[in-house]
Amino acid sequence: MKNFIQSLLLLGSLVSLLALSSCKKDEPTPTPTPAFNGFTIGTQKYPISKGWIIPEDTGYVYVIFASNTISDSLTGIGNVLAGEFAVAANSITLNTGIYALSSSGNPMTCDVFGFWLNSDGDADPNYVISSYWNTNKTISVAKESDKYVLTFSGIAAKDSNNVSVTTSADIKVPLTVLDDFFGGAKSSDKGLNDNQFHALRQKLQKFRQGATQQ
Repeated sequence: MKNFIQSLLLLGSLVSLLALSSCKKDEPTPTPTPAFNGFTIGTQKYPISKGWIIPEDTGYVYVIFASNTISDSLTGIGNVLAGEFAVAANSITLNTGIYALSSSGNPMTCDVFGFWLNSDGDADPNYVISSYWNTNKTISVAKESDKYVLTFSGIAAKDSNNVSVTTSADIKVPLTVLDDFFGGAKSSDKGLNDNQFHALRQKLQKFRQGATQQ
């Protein structure tokens, strides 16, 4: 009888261990913070530490990633990666999933990216990514807690002289939603005063003009 009871206890322990092991396997795997948090152009790396989401009222959102040398008002000299994503109508956030580089305007697509290098953003982008020369390329967007994770690789960008270079990105940062971007400069709760908010609007409009002219 004693051996039987001991066998039952051992069996119970094994069942519990297997159950715990099964539960652990069902837990979602956290997205690791990349060893280098930023984007790469050619062989040169550019770190990123913050970002913003700026919605439009037409089913698009602008996403801006900036280096820590640029302040929260996007002033100062630094490096920026900005893009326009097609999302669900009236969305004020960036949906997670795989975005195709495409000019179709369909949801889950992205047409253009712009890179500013060592710039205050007032100049045209140094490099532009366009769907026209990146057929079948995609951008992955995931989210973990308050941080968005954007990754892509093997995507071509061109400078103002039409010189092509390969780019990639592995970025994991929080994104602040400026949900009143087109509705007025009521941005005090976003850490920006009215003048900073207006300056941010101008920078984004200049990005779009520069990117679409490439």
